[in-house]
Order: sequence, then structure tokens, then C-alpha cells
Amino acid sequence: MAGKEGGTDYHAGRLALRWLASDNFEVNLTGDVSIDNSEVAGTNLLAVNPSVGWTNGEINSGLGGVPGQPPKIPPALFIPTSPYVSYANFCATGIAGNNYCWAPYTYTKVWGTNLTMDWKLSDTLAVKSITAYREFNSQWVNDDDTSPVGSSLGWSELDNHTLTQELRLTGTVGTLLDYTVGGFLLDQVTNYPTHQVLDYIFPASFDFLGDDPISEKDYAAFANATWHVVEKLDLNVGVRYTNQKKDYTYNRYNPSSIGGGQSVFFPPPFENGEVGSYSGSHVDYRANLDYHWTPDLMTYASVSTGFKGGGTNPRPFIPQQIQPFGNETLTAYEVGMKSDWFDHSLRANVAAFYNKYKQMQVVLLTCPQFGGPAGEPCAAPINGGNSNIYGGELELNYSIGGFSLDGSYSHQHFEFTYVDPNTGITLGDLYPGFQDSKWSLGAQYQLRLPNAASITPRLDFSYSSGYFTNANNDPESWLPGYHLLNGRVTYKPDQGNWDVSVVGYNLANGIWYTQLFDLTTLEGMKYGIPSVPRTVSIEFKKSFGPRT
Repeated sequence: MAGKEGGTDYHAGRLALRWLASDNFEVNLTGDVSIDNSEVAGTNLLAVNPSVGWTNGEINSGLGGVPGQPPKIPPALFIPTSPYVSYANFCATGIAGNNYCWAPYTYTKVWGTNLTMDWKLSDTLAVKSITAYREFNSQWVNDDDTSPVGSSLGWSELDNHTLTQELRLTGTVGTLLDYTVGGFLLDQVTNYPTHQVLDYIFPASFDFLGDDPISEKDYAAFANATWHVVEKLDLNVGVRYTNQKKDYTYNRYNPSSIGGGQSVFFPPPFENGEVGSYSGSHVDYRANLDYHWTPDLMTYASVSTGFKGGGTNPRPFIPQQIQPFGNETLTAYEVGMKSDWFDHSLRANVAAFYNKYKQMQVVLLTCPQFGGPAGEPCAAPINGGNSNIYGGELELNYSIGGFSLDGSYSHQHFEFTYVDPNTGITLGDLYPGFQDSKWSLGAQYQLRLPNAASITPRLDFSYSSGYFTNANNDPESWLPGYHLLNGRVTYKPDQGNWDVSVVGYNLANGIWYTQLFDLTTLEGMKYGIPSVPRTVSIEFKKSFGPRT
């Protein structure tokens, strides 16, 4: 064994201060920091496709190479027999024979602070200000061929600074109306330096340095109100206006030893400093009607809208792939019931939903519609089409004495109603990551000891169905579902504000893959991240506040 992957090293801390300046003015200040020095995620090679190569058309268009000679594809002998074995060496050869090797470690430091101020102006009017600042720096390496061949190696860093400000005015009008109006601002700057050595793309190697600044500015205004129409009947309505502006500046350079400063994009020439921009706005609304039949039974019906902001392709391999994409929008309909039964020993919540998506954002692995010397590789987000998702979910919780049993089940159906013909997606494809069903079942019993302390054993059993990882649903991109059994035993003293637990994860020692990357038609390989095997740990918690 030359090295390890998948190990974790994580530390975090949090501090909260509260100042009650007066009966009507309160200030809360929190700060937190976390540092992650973990190893890279454990990955292994699952399949190779040695037939992936370059056509004469690609060679003649200026990409170079030898007819019939494929890029570097790991041979089948590097496919391990165990999911916990990898032949990755985190080394590759770039332009002009430059050799690169990086240690398989990650580093992430996140810290931030939040200042909340509450003024009670009167019995019917209050103001809340929320100011937050967050900063993170994350560095990682990836050996995507997971073999000694060295066809896909990268080092990346993200350096992010985000400042947000929210202001709310909340009030009441007698017993008839509750309302909130407010505004929100976001100012975010990210820098993305990277070094990528991608021999699988061009036989001559695609070896470049990137240094991309990204800026985003958002502002929004919102209003929400609850109208107590009659006793037990409430109408909740809300509206929000959001405006976004995003700028992505592209810089690509050869390594310093190979004519540093030159663009490495293939023709047509690429001008470093080119900016891909997106700006847009959206208005969303929500209306919800709920009726409290009894103190233990409430039903509701709602309709709401939402959107996922657009942007510009962050990973162009050639200038033609610098393409914007627009908002993804959603209209959601839901009906449901929340209830307690048998003197609150049984809680049952049920819901049914119907979601209509327009201009769903998907990532393409090939995009010949953009032109240029190569339609592949590509990693461009685009608006792929419209779809409907509908289904239902059930949540149950039963408690009696020290025993409790809880469970949940959800099932949903997906269908494209329209697809952009340029994407290659068909109406029968599923959205990548869509899972049609999930369920979970958990049970615990709190055993009281003679000294008033308690021991609580608990078991949790769950299932998650499989899904496709690529927008074009080829069989190799199917990630199967899995079952998971976890458990814990917790000891809690009568006094002391602490508890200790023995925690077991994956007690059945099942093997499945939590992520799968199918690039057999592009890089000629497929790799995945296996599940963590049976793991036992000790967890200690200490509370410094009032005991609950």
C-alpha cells in the first residue's frame, strides 16, 4: 500500500454571544470556524473503453495526434477486484514532458460571523437586521483516471468571500393580519486558480493554468402576509423580486516553463480576460391556505414558484463553449395533512405534490451545437427542456413510554414534456440525480437506570433508489440504489449536560457507490466513490447552555 484515500481530519468551533440591551432591543453575535485536512475521497476504476480515440476529422481540424491512436486510457488490468483499492498515483505528464505529482489531500477552511439585531418598536411592530460575512478557502487534487496512466490530473482552489445583509419589518394589524416586508443584498467574490493536465482530451496533452475571478451581486425585495380569514382558516401569501448579476472572467495560460502567458485554447484565438456575463431578474409568489379542523388536525393546499439562477459555462475547453444559460423555473402545487392521534402518541403527515419545471439546467458532456474544432469534450450547463415531477410522501412517528418508532416513505415520477433537440436528450430520459423512491424506518428505547441516568439504543434502516448520473441516460451512468443499517447506543446522565454514544455506520457492511462518473464515451473510463465500510466510533457531546 503506497497511500490512502478517504480518511477524514475535521475540526470545528462555534461561539455565540447574546446582549439584552433593553426590554425591546436584543443583539446576537455568532462566529464559527471549521478546518478540514482530509484525504481525497476514495475512488476506484470501474470500467474502461479502449475504443475511445480520435477521428481523422478531429485530427484534420487542428487537434493533432496520430490516426487510430487513442488518448491515454487505463488498461483493464487497473480495474481492482476490491472497491477499496485504487491504483491512482496522482501523477501525470503534461506539455513537453513536464511531470507533475500532487499529494492526495484536501484542505478547506471556512469561517464566518453573523450579527442579528432585533428592535421591538411597539406591541405590533418589530425590525430585524441580519448581517453576515462568510469566507472559505478550499484546495483539492483529483486523479480522475484512478490509475498510473495519468490521463486526467488536476489541482484546484476556490477562494470565496460573501457578504449579505437582510432587513425585515414585521407587524400585525389587530387579529386580522400578520405581515413581513424586507430586502436582501448579496455581494460575493470567488477566485478559481487551477492547474489541469488532461491528456485524455488531446494526444498532445491539454496542460494549462487557470485563474478565474467570479463576481456576483444580488438584491431582492419581499413581502409576506397571513390573513386570518375566519377562525381556524388562514391564507398565507408572499411575493419576492430577485435581481442577479454574475461575471465570470476566463484566463488560461501555459505553464511558466512552456511559454507562460500564452493562451492554450485551440483556434480560434482566445483572449485572456474574456468575460462571460449573466444578468436577470425574476418574480416569485406563494399562496397557501390551511384549515385547523381540530388542535390535532390541519390540512393545507399551496401553489408557489421558484427559480434557479442562470449563468455562464465555467468549464469551457474551447472559446466556442463560453455560452450563457438562463433561469430554471418551477411552479409547485401541494396538498397535505398534518395530524396527531391517540393523545399525541402517533403523528402522521402526508403530502402530494405536482411540480412543473421549465428550462431545466443540465450539464452536457458533448455539445457540437456550439461549433468550433471539437464538439467534445464539453461540460457546459444548458437549458435542456421542460418536465413534470409528481408524487407523494408519508411521515409517521409513534411514541409510548420510552419507546419510539418513526418512518417515512416517498415516491415520485419524472417525465420530460419537451427537450431541446440539440442536447441529444430524449423524452424518455430521466433527469440526472432523480430518485423515484426513498424510505426509512427507525426505532429506539430509552431505558432508565436506578441513578436516573438513561441508556438509549437505536437502529435506523433506510433505502434510496438508484439514478442516472448523466443527462443522456446511457446504461453505464446508472448508479444502483442501496440499503443502509445504522445504530447507536447513547448514555446520558441525570446531571451534567453531556452524553456519550457508541455509533455504528453501515452495520451490515454493505457495498455500494455513493457517486459514479461515467466518462466511457469521452475519457474512456468510469470511476466511482465506494461507500464507507462498517465503521464504529465514539461520539461525545457537551452543552454549555441550560439543560433541556
